[in-house]
Amino acid sequence: MSLRVLGTKVFSFLTSLYTHTRITDSTSGLKLLSRDCIPFVLDLPTEDMHAELIAALARRGARIHEVMIEINPRIAGDSMYNLGKSLLYPARTLLCLVAGSLFTKKGKMA
Repeated sequence: MSLRVLGTKVFSFLTSLYTHTRITDSTSGLKLLSRDCIPFVLDLPTEDMHAELIAALARRGARIHEVMIEINPRIAGDSMYNLGKSLLYPARTLLCLVAGSLFTKKGKMA
């Protein structure tokens, strides 16, 4: 199992714990948000709007629903993550996830 797959599984598990919703891929960049969520999302201290975004939205009462999508393998180009970013990304995401759970007030959107 690659480190990327392991990281996806770990953050998806943590996101599932925080949201009480089964999340299988919190790292997908594809998100659909209602207009009510946009102002809140723009003020979040997030790394890449993955696990920490989902957890913060759930804490604010947003409905979270995962829809499976099929991703084609990369056929060209390079990953945006080099070795340094690959090491820092999990730490930053975990920090944002924990900070979000501590400092995001429970409640309703807008």
